[in-house]
Amino acid sequence: MPSLPFIGLLLLLLGPGNETATLKGKTVRDFDKPFFAAAKTNLQRVDAEAGSRIRAMQELVARNAPEARELIAGALQDRTFAVRREAAEWLARYRDPRGLSWEAECLESAECTDIRHHAVRILGSSGDPRYAPPIRKHVRRILESGLRDGSWDGSAADRAMLKYGAIALARMGLIEDRELVLSIVRARPNGDSAFLEALGYVDDPRAREILWSAYGTQTGAAASCNEPRLGVSALLPLSRLGEERAIQTLKDILRGIGTPRDPWEGTFPSLCVDRAQAFERLRPRDARNFAQTILEIAGREPEGPGTFAAWNALGLMRPAGYGPRVLKLAVSKPNWPLVSHHMLNTVVLALDPDLHDEFWGSYEKVQEVPAQTGMRAQVKEGLGYLLFSGSSTWTGD
Repeated sequence: MPSLPFIGLLLLLLGPGNETATLKGKTVRDFDKPFFAAAKTNLQRVDAEAGSRIRAMQELVARNAPEARELIAGALQDRTFAVRREAAEWLARYRDPRGLSWEAECLESAECTDIRHHAVRILGSSGDPRYAPPIRKHVRRILESGLRDGSWDGSAADRAMLKYGAIALARMGLIEDRELVLSIVRARPNGDSAFLEALGYVDDPRAREILWSAYGTQTGAAASCNEPRLGVSALLPLSRLGEERAIQTLKDILRGIGTPRDPWEGTFPSLCVDRAQAFERLRPRDARNFAQTILEIAGREPEGPGTFAAWNALGLMRPAGYGPRVLKLAVSKPNWPLVSHHMLNTVVLALDPDLHDEFWGSYEKVQEVPAQTGMRAQVKEGLGYLLFSGSSTWTGD
């Protein structure tokens, strides 16, 4: 729980004096500045509990990402391992060499034995082939030690190492790692579909063969709302390899064509599992294939179960050049029953932070406008994906 001095500081900072110039007669208020100051104080309190200081890092990034960077870097020298680890991951998100170096050292450190898979995930997210050799060493050892008749079996931590290692090496794209990646995916335990993501980076006929085979296995039973049976985990990497059949099939799933009826009667709109996965797993590299389809779904009249998911997917993909089109749709009606003004604004800013004034200037009844300096800075720092659900397990997209 925050201390009384901390709460007092926050209340003081939230008082008068945070207003800026008006926007078309509306008051513009900077809500980010006081929260940043309070989080800075909390991070730098050496007597604060580790959990409080870790939460302060997230707040710093959300409120002022450029200034937060060096403050977080200072925590790399903290006496508490959990604080150092969190600081390193935030710096890695910035693509800061200090964070990546810490993760590379962690990969070889006994202190990190139980969390090495997180270091592999983060280093893989950089896409930097300099980190391939240590990752290759670890995953090859784990693969060979756990192989039984062509299938792998091992601990949960080693399983995570194999999965993130395969994705990391595939992203780095070194030819010498291609056979290892294919071997890991072929030996995936219990046909774990999460391993298939790696093959979306492997432009090889064998990768396509594995993915189409997995798709056939996943689609044998009748479609169900509660169980994934439409092969989304295979279709997405296939679409990234340019497979037109996969692209069209995934577009149909996104549109709700041939899928189970999404629940809505007497409840808040929700999506059946296959359609939900299709929306949530889209990333910037998928914008080329799916941005136009998602924009069409976001603008459907009447709104339906896919409306919110489509807006969230636009934020996850952030298609280049779509800012003005998304803004036009966002302000096309005064009220969106299933999507809040905050969500609409967040998506618009994720695509183009400079559209802030135009967005809020479109609403006559809004009297106080948030300056959103923190959100705009976060997007410009390349951290806009953190604003949207579906990106909690960070993979660098």
